[in-house]
Amino acid sequence: MRDFPAEEIRAAREARGWDQAELARLISVGQQTVSRWERGESSPSGERLRRLRAALGLDDAVTPVRRPLLEELPFNRLDAYQFEAFSAALVSRLYPDAREVLPYGVSGDAQHGIDIRTETADGERIGFQCKKYEKFRPSLFLKAVAELDRDRARVDRCVLLLSTRASAAVVEACDKLDEWTIWDSRALSRKVDELPRDQAQALLDRFFPDMREEFLGVRTPSVWQTAEEAFPVSMANPVHSHEFRLVGRTNILESLAAFATSDSEPRIAVLTGVAGQGKSRLLRELARVSDRGYGRETRVLLPGPFTPDAFEYLPASDQLLVLVEDAHERSDDLAVVVGGILRARPRARVVIATRPYGRHVVQQALRAAHVDEREVPRWDLSALGSEDAFSLASEILGEGQEHAARVVAHVAADSPLLLVNAATSMRRGILDIRKLQTHSDVHKLLLDVFVQSALSQSSQPDDDRALLHAVAALQPVATDVPHFQNALSALLQMPFTRISPRLLRLEGTGILVRRGASVRIFPDLLGDVLLAEAAVNPHDGSPTEYLRHVQEYSDGDALANALLNAGRVEWQWNGRNPRRGSLLAPLWDALEAEFRQGGAYTRTNLLRLLLKIAPFQPQRVLDLVRWALANPTTEDDRPHEIDWVPGNYSQADVLREVPRVLEAVAVDLDEVRNVYDLLWSLGRDDQRPQNQNPDAPLRILLDLASYVPGKPLEYQEALLDAVSDWIEEAAPSPANRMPLALLDPLFSSTAEGRTVRGLTLTLSRYPVRAEAVAPVRRSAIKILIRQYASQDEGRAVVAAASLAEVLRDQNEDFEPYNIEFLQELGTLVAEKQPSPLVSLQTRRSLSWSIKYDRSPTHEMAQRVIEALPDRVEHRLALLLHTGPYDKALMPRSDDDESLESVQNFWEALRHTVLHELSGRPASEVATLLVSLVEAGHRVLAEHSEGVPAVLQDGMTGRPDLVPALLDRLAGAQEGVVRVVLPIVLRASFKQDMTRAVGSCRRLVTANRPAEVWAVTQALQEFIPETAVQEAGALELARSLASHTDPMVRAGVLSMAVSMLPNSKDTALQLLTSVPFGETGAVPHQVWWAFTMHGLLSWRDLTDSQREFFLAQCTALPALNDHTVQQFFVHLAEADADTAVGLLRARVERWEEAPERFDPLPFQWSVPLPFAHSPQRLDLLQSIRDWLARPREKPWRRELHAPELFWTIAGPADEQVLRLLLEPYETGDSNLVPAASPLLSKLPKSIVWDRVDLVATMLKTASRLSEDAFRRTGGNLHAAVFNGVRWGTPGKPYAEDIDISQRAKHIRAGLPRGSVVDRFYKALQDSAQRSIDQVSAEDLNDN
Repeated sequence: MRDFPAEEIRAAREARGWDQAELARLISVGQQTVSRWERGESSPSGERLRRLRAALGLDDAVTPVRRPLLEELPFNRLDAYQFEAFSAALVSRLYPDAREVLPYGVSGDAQHGIDIRTETADGERIGFQCKKYEKFRPSLFLKAVAELDRDRARVDRCVLLLSTRASAAVVEACDKLDEWTIWDSRALSRKVDELPRDQAQALLDRFFPDMREEFLGVRTPSVWQTAEEAFPVSMANPVHSHEFRLVGRTNILESLAAFATSDSEPRIAVLTGVAGQGKSRLLRELARVSDRGYGRETRVLLPGPFTPDAFEYLPASDQLLVLVEDAHERSDDLAVVVGGILRARPRARVVIATRPYGRHVVQQALRAAHVDEREVPRWDLSALGSEDAFSLASEILGEGQEHAARVVAHVAADSPLLLVNAATSMRRGILDIRKLQTHSDVHKLLLDVFVQSALSQSSQPDDDRALLHAVAALQPVATDVPHFQNALSALLQMPFTRISPRLLRLEGTGILVRRGASVRIFPDLLGDVLLAEAAVNPHDGSPTEYLRHVQEYSDGDALANALLNAGRVEWQWNGRNPRRGSLLAPLWDALEAEFRQGGAYTRTNLLRLLLKIAPFQPQRVLDLVRWALANPTTEDDRPHEIDWVPGNYSQADVLREVPRVLEAVAVDLDEVRNVYDLLWSLGRDDQRPQNQNPDAPLRILLDLASYVPGKPLEYQEALLDAVSDWIEEAAPSPANRMPLALLDPLFSSTAEGRTVRGLTLTLSRYPVRAEAVAPVRRSAIKILIRQYASQDEGRAVVAAASLAEVLRDQNEDFEPYNIEFLQELGTLVAEKQPSPLVSLQTRRSLSWSIKYDRSPTHEMAQRVIEALPDRVEHRLALLLHTGPYDKALMPRSDDDESLESVQNFWEALRHTVLHELSGRPASEVATLLVSLVEAGHRVLAEHSEGVPAVLQDGMTGRPDLVPALLDRLAGAQEGVVRVVLPIVLRASFKQDMTRAVGSCRRLVTANRPAEVWAVTQALQEFIPETAVQEAGALELARSLASHTDPMVRAGVLSMAVSMLPNSKDTALQLLTSVPFGETGAVPHQVWWAFTMHGLLSWRDLTDSQREFFLAQCTALPALNDHTVQQFFVHLAEADADTAVGLLRARVERWEEAPERFDPLPFQWSVPLPFAHSPQRLDLLQSIRDWLARPREKPWRRELHAPELFWTIAGPADEQVLRLLLEPYETGDSNLVPAASPLLSKLPKSIVWDRVDLVATMLKTASRLSEDAFRRTGGNLHAAVFNGVRWGTPGKPYAEDIDISQRAKHIRAGLPRGSVVDRFYKALQDSAQRSIDQVSAEDLNDN
């Protein structure tokens, strides 16, 4: 099987409405694999290619035929209870404004002939009778009629809901009774199909999860529930009920309701409470008040799988309230959820409910959503007050039970969920009040009763208990994944085929809830209790063997979930009652063993799991991270199925994951210092910009040290202690001021939230109280002052550079503290008299305050500057390391600081300083100059800007400085040599050419790279002179033509170009002796010689010279430079065929070695001459024929050939179109595969305006072969969707709307189902999907 062109994979995928993740899932590869195929970085082969072709339907037809949607749901698959539950859910959706929709009694009650009763908004009372039969005869209908007592049931009419089809006789009997209506299985199915899509999908996901796509044509399950679905008043789950009134939360409810009905920013609120505190009950009441009292629509997101396309199923309402339940379970995707809601529905209000340990998850989501955390309203649920708890217990227990209510309220006020369960159990006789009064561990008793209540409706309580233990350990349980099926089967010792119906039955009781294929225990507290029950010995609190069995029988995601669940439960239970032994030990031991034995791939993936476990098991995670750092791995143990992925997994991949794991460990204040030490050890040598690398260790350190509302100052205090130790171990770095730069956040007057999205850095800020952070600031300043006073100039300079952060962006609240700091600094300056470079850096740090601040801080800063030494060495350092146009360090004046006045100031200062130095020996001045430049290179981040001006003025006034500087520069630092030596050599040439050439010869002979490079820079100005060449400069240049340093060779090229006006032949000989293609280090002057300056012409070159330039141009890493493209235009005007041959040669080179090589420019910045060339068609035909040649990897050439073709073609006129159409008209089976890739860059207007041409191509291709048809259609499809798009996030692209409308218009004139119609339908469908999914796609891109 041959390779796939990248564009065709994408086109075929989009034609089927799949995103990359869906295609990857279907063929069992990673999404990144599909992404690489579509970018042309790799190509599928072997079994992957076979699966890809099968998935895309490319072995049969261009578009796989879809089955018609199912028209009728199989209601008889449900048991009687489930059918009644389905009916109630459907009725609640059909009558959204009803005053009530309630099940009418329970099994055993007198129901008077109805199962569900509703009262509509206009007062009509409707009864619904649910009948589950395989066949429903007229006699059964008459029996149902007889059972109805309308008066006692208090209904005006009745609707009979049938799980099967109603016969004609039954329908006829019903028609005779005005108060009766029948909805059989067909009618019920229609009712479901007519619901809003999100509501229909939610019903299918709850009762028919495997038929969602078959019935609705929707692949993914709905994650959004209505309030009635998420919080039903009467629940099957016996431990969880919302039927009792809300108590003790009136104030919070009123505040939440005010938020939900407001239209002001922010649009997010947070509700926090421990498990069982009543968050769900409060949210249910909020939804009721919002929906019925204020006309809003509410949707609830419960824990479970989530994909970005879910946003399209949110109601498109301006009055939308979204409740996110159990946000602590969404550490992976809460940021995606929150950001996506605000993008897809910008006017929605969002309430996030979480347990306290989920606060950091919520915080990260708020930052990612660009929400100012300080402005977000927050409510923390506390225990019920004694009277509120008594009131709730009394309502449940009934009259005459005041004493029992007092007892229940006393023991369970801290958990409304346990209180309701205890009171209900007491009412049902399950719990005796005497146990509550005498039991030694009341909390354990309440939890035992909680579990007992949950299983009270089970006919097999022991078996169901064992099943729930397993679910609690593994949840969420993906019932369609073998890892979970096998684990459940092994734990329960039975095949999964027997477990599956039991799971379904438990769903019917409400104890299990399903989201797509995943189930979990509800409420979440019950899951934790059940897992603790299985894993903890009730007698002494020691671990049982249960989790050891879980570890033995689980792997993959099932084992990962067990680790998370066990880690959380151990954290909760040990916090309440420290136990003997560890629940987590068997699971952790397995993970640790796998981690220690694994290579880089295994460790990298396990670290992502540890990120989730870290908040609950910080010590364990920290110890394992320490081990990973101390025991690096060189093994790449990736699984066989991803062997083809480029590159190798290494310790670097492991290290990339570690910082975020350490950040999660830092939730534990006891481990913060340890985390800081590890992050510092990882990042101390990292010079990358922090803002561009949000996962870098130092960036994590900065984030942990920053001020955030509610964050304890222990984080900042621990950092102060750490930096004090680190700074003693090694001097700080001048480049990034680390570790002193870590103190910067401590001086901030605002708390800052940072979000990196793609290439965009977003900052959100809010004020910090000065008095609250004053002790931290003072301690940080003490560290800086100690370093400033150091005898080590490097330490002192970095400390001086950090002084600017103390004063940066300060408000008036911080002014007293800043004055205090400047007074201390001024005293130290007067006492220590800092060195020249420390003084210079101090001036820089205080310059803004001196020039622009009008507060008292300005006066104090000015006093510090006045206290600095004013010796000649200090002023010379200022001149050497300050540019001649720098305004910042000039004294403040009323002058307008024009360019002329700035130049005059620095010129006068240079004159004064050089005059003061004129009395000193040249050797002493040279030593002073070089030593100050060397020191600047060593300790300053910004240096040497003023060196050229100082040297030029100094050597002009004192010629003896030249030899003195040459002597002093011998063996100097490389950076200093590169700055100073070229200037000195140029001055030497002006004084004594012979001596200068001799100096250059000695430097070249020594062969120190910086000195040799400096020679090439100096010679460029003087080698055009014949005397200089004859003095030995030309010989030097030739000796350097093949130097190993590409920058030296670039200098030789510049010398050759400078010789062209006077010595053209000699210059060309030198020019064509310097290889430059591989490195791309080519000075612009080389290309300008052909273009701007006209010194060379392609036509005048000899054949050998042309071959040289073509070889070097073929090897250039890229053609993006404007001057290179200008040369290409010159070449194309002189010899078009050679120019095109050059581009073809570059593509062929890329085919063999694509790494770090771009064969064609990203964009041509100059107009090309081909459009008007008489050879144009011949050139285009040569490209088409070149594309048809057999080659090893055809897809690679097809990636760049279309771009090359259209670069030469210019506009798509009739001649070009005729050339493309020719292979199709002649039916040439060899040329059609070559012509079809060229269609991918066809101007999209041709697809709309030349339907005749498109039809000819598609029809001919379909007759030639399926492959030709697929390639032609796919490339035409790509032509329409190629190009950059601009739009507004959350809104469809105008291009997609245009494509959809144009394709629809064209299809109106085509035979339905023809190959041409199918092509334009694919365009229309792709555009529509993009329109529907644009919000989610925008979120993914970010």
